[in-house]
Amino acid sequence: MKNAVQKWGNSLGLRIPAAIAAEMRIKRGTPVTLQLDEGVLTVRVARAARRRKSRFKLNDLLDRITPENVQPTYNWGRDVGREIV
Repeated sequence: MKNAVQKWGNSLGLRIPAAIAAEMRIKRGTPVTLQLDEGVLTVRVARAARRRKSRFKLNDLLDRITPENVQPTYNWGRDVGREIV
């Protein structure tokens, strides 16, 4: 299948036909990686970053708060927008 590179702002863009996007299971906003190897451009769906299991537990961290290390509160003014319940 042939396609044409088009200007997109200060860059160039290449449209991905719907059939190819469906086969690759990509949609608008899907992160991809681009690789150039000897003049061949390869587009791959970026692997999702693995979520590391935290080595901290919230209750353990809260237990470490003492009157000596607690930070003072700051008054930023009245609540506005979605802060108002």
